Amino acid sequence: MNDMTIRVLVIDDEPLARSELKDMLSRYKDIRVEGEAESASEAEQLIEETKPALIFLDIQMETKRAGLSLAKSLTMLSMPPYVIFVTAYPEYALEGYQYEPMHYILKPIEDQMLEEAIKRARKLLNQCDSSKMEIREIVLIQKVKDSNTAEVYLYGGQVLEGVNETLREF
Repeated sequence: MNDMTIRVLVIDDEPLARSELKDMLSRYKDIRVEGEAESASEAEQLIEETKPALIFLDIQMETKRAGLSLAKSLTMLSMPPYVIFVTAYPEYALEGYQYEPMHYILKPIEDQMLEEAIKRARKLLNQCDSSKMEIREIVLIQKVKDSNTAEVYLYGGQVLEGVNETLREF
């Protein structure tokens, strides 16, 4: 199997912080930023529309705890995205962990911390070669026009692109 694209949203009330994180994420070929939001309410709508596999979520936005409130509401979804909290306030870490985030990154974001978060995301999203991949649930397989490949949409919003295996091989 070729690349598995990890579909991501960046949620932060600070435009500069969103821009910097998107720039850092652009260095990863398997990460595709599907959109960004500056508030929890905007993020809820965007999550519903794009069904990302992963969100980078600031905790303190329009209110001190807006990100935590959003994370709590995501736990109610049948297929919630993984959450990586990105914040300048380490005192929220303990409370944030009750919503089972994948990772916690402190601002300003350091390359090494982002790299660790991406590695963890890849592992949890079965980002590995096809011989090790365990596909728990395929939502949709769609042939790519003018190509001998398919896109495989998985539970949780992950998308495998450029797939050329047969159904039997799955």
